[in-house]
This record gives sequence, C-alpha cells and structure tokens, in this order.
Amino acid sequence: MGKSLIFAESGDEEFFCQAIPFAEWLRQYISGEDVVGPGSGILYPGPVKFRSLPLTPQDPGSE
Repeated sequence: MGKSLIFAESGDEEFFCQAIPFAEWLRQYISGEDVVGPGSGILYPGPVKFRSLPLTPQDPGSE
C-alpha cells in the first residue's frame, strides 16, 4: 500500500505536501512537530479533545 499525500495549509495561504500516512501526520501534529512548514510546530500539552461538528443547525454535535 502506498503512502497517502497530505496537503496542509499554513494559515498564510501557503500549502505543504507530505507523503506519509494520515495517522503519522496527526501524531506528529499533536506532538508539536513541524508538519505545516518550517517553524509550524506548537505543542499544546493536552488533553486533546476530538469534536464532531453539527451537520445541520438542529444537530447538537458531540465531544
């Protein structure tokens, strides 16, 4: 199985591409590594919360 291509935007309209599985990219991102360009890594010392955003105005979403 080939590696996934991850395209990420830095927030300054600059895109970066990495040929790694998404799970590895996410691990690096959560660990504070530079995954969206040089100097982009910021470590937020948890806890990490995943949230399901509402799909409709009536849907409350979940955490």
